[in-house]
Amino acid sequence: MAARRISTVLTLSLTIFAALLFAPGGTRRLMAADDTPAHGFDVADLDRSCKPCDDFYQFAVGGWLKANPIPPEYPLWGSFITLAERNLQALHGILEAAAANRAAAPGSNEQKVGDFYAACMNEPAIEAAGVTPIQPELDRINGISDRASLLTELGHLHTAGFGQEDHGEIVTTAHPMM
Repeated sequence: MAARRISTVLTLSLTIFAALLFAPGGTRRLMAADDTPAHGFDVADLDRSCKPCDDFYQFAVGGWLKANPIPPEYPLWGSFITLAERNLQALHGILEAAAANRAAAPGSNEQKVGDFYAACMNEPAIEAAGVTPIQPELDRINGISDRASLLTELGHLHTAGFGQEDHGEIVTTAHPMM
């Protein structure tokens, strides 16, 4: 359930990010010129205390591994995960700014995104609504009585987007390049 929620939030965030980024007439800067992230090869990532012929992996990334220990809340850590974390932070900042911007033009993408995000973060209203918003779906599931109705409901749920995987967002296994 948590993976599905994370998947949904990430998909929504990327959609919102794209809408803000490619909105016609958009003049808002998403990243300042001095915020340009470093990329490419960094010699500080080398571990020169290790000979490349003895252990090339340690030589090539030992410096990075020493400077970037695995945070306690993660089972593994790597450059792609740090990239994903920076992207999530940037998206979160965009969403928070859109939600706080009361001067956004009515009907603009920024106003729509801000309102949608604020509604999604309104936990008291979500808790007060309970299962009411999804009650029709629960009733359909409860109405399954035979194989035919099961297949009909599964088709409906898949058409509605339930039970589908979004690959590439969540790392579930250890990988040496991650």
